[in-house]
Amino acid sequence: PERLFLLGETYLELEDWAEAIAAFERVAYDYPQDTVSGRAAEAGYASVLAFREYSITWNSLSVSEQAAYQELQQLNRLRFANAFPEDPRAPAVYYIALQREFDRKNWEETVNMAARLVTWQPTPSAELTTEALLFSGHSLSELARYAEAEQAYRDALATMAEDDERRSGVRENLAAAVYRQAEQLADAGNVEAAVSEFLRVGAVVPESALRANAEYDAASLLITAKLWEPAIGVLTSFRRAFPDHELIDTVPAKLALAYRETAQWERAADELQQMVALATTPEERRENLLIAAELYDQAGNRDKAIDTWRNYANSHPEPADVYMEAANRLAELYQQADDTVKRDYWLRKQMETVDRNPDAADDRMRYLAASASAILAREALARYDSIRLTLPLNESMAAKTDALERAVNAYKKTASYGLSTFATEAGYQIAHIYGRLGADLMDSERPTGLSELELAQYELLLEEQAYPFEDNAIDIHEQNIRRAREGIFDEWVKRSYEALGVLLPGRYRKEEVTSGVVYELD
Repeated sequence: PERLFLLGETYLELEDWAEAIAAFERVAYDYPQDTVSGRAAEAGYASVLAFREYSITWNSLSVSEQAAYQELQQLNRLRFANAFPEDPRAPAVYYIALQREFDRKNWEETVNMAARLVTWQPTPSAELTTEALLFSGHSLSELARYAEAEQAYRDALATMAEDDERRSGVRENLAAAVYRQAEQLADAGNVEAAVSEFLRVGAVVPESALRANAEYDAASLLITAKLWEPAIGVLTSFRRAFPDHELIDTVPAKLALAYRETAQWERAADELQQMVALATTPEERRENLLIAAELYDQAGNRDKAIDTWRNYANSHPEPADVYMEAANRLAELYQQADDTVKRDYWLRKQMETVDRNPDAADDRMRYLAASASAILAREALARYDSIRLTLPLNESMAAKTDALERAVNAYKKTASYGLSTFATEAGYQIAHIYGRLGADLMDSERPTGLSELELAQYELLLEEQAYPFEDNAIDIHEQNIRRAREGIFDEWVKRSYEALGVLLPGRYRKEEVTSGVVYELD
């Protein structure tokens, strides 16, 4: 053995690497340990070094030949490490063999070898242990054994120096291992566990670049599973933590859905307002604004509902039928707020929309226009009714007749929309207006200082003025009751009958004559 060792060294001097390796391996492995006088480990390590020098000469060989020699070199390393595990150089040689397996993407073998190096006795340097754990973590990740990879990365960080520049990268790998575990659970349909793992990314590595995506994925998974309250919590946290994230603009839509599903109407509407600002097309903006207005209504927030409906109506006159609904709702909301000026503005907008293109109006649009017109007509009627005929009569009569014209024209406009419900109301009220003027004339304030004869003559003049109005009222009431022949007998037709019973009792207040029922014939 001694002479073989010297022969190996001689071959080294001659750079006959193959012969040197052969000589050293015979010394290391072919003789009993007690016969080589401690030369076995030295010879084994010398063969490892000789192989390293030998490998430099392989560049000119073919790929297959290089692969064959590299395999022999790998076996040489492993032979040394296995034969002399207590040699202080063995862990380093074994680490080189480990690295070779990792480079060849032999993941299972790398994991097994790394586990052996980590538990090597005597304990190798912390640096080698760290490297072995990193190889293990990378290989386990490639094998999709992410829970084990996570532990390997944790152990690597525990052995790694605090000033090691690789720490941030390893922490990112640790976060990725947790993230992949979450994905595996999600693919398996285990929603709650997957969400927990996604959120654990931020708990394990708060600074991770994956944290934002992990929390977003957790929220998406919760929404898919219809777990609305947890989804809201995750999404709002995501928004606070990552205001500049590339997916931040998708959050309002997800939150709007979750808030609607949990009946949080106002919050849902607030999110839709953000969606309005983010909309990329006019139609998308219109739809989001419309839904936001409806949700503020549903939430009972009148001020926000008014602002949003008004924004919608002022921005989107088309489609006309939806515009009509918006204008109608604004009129209702302003009515609730006792703001009749703004209410009347939106009532007139409804009428103008139908008047501008009556042929394009559907039944609902005509109904809304007629309803708006009726409300304005009732206001005109109330103003007419409020005017009393006082002295000087010519002045108060001028104001009264002006109010009459306005009220009559308003009701004629209502009737022009062709809806029987409002047409019968218009007919009754126009008749009422004329009848009321005749009655008001007879109840008007009388001049003072008239003699009995003069007062009688004044009364006759008033009657002459009042009768034409009463006749007009009768004619219009009779036109209104003719609708009964068409099958229309609503409240206003009935009231016209009642009014005619007072105005023409001889014709319209006759008692109904009934006769008994004959049960038997003689």
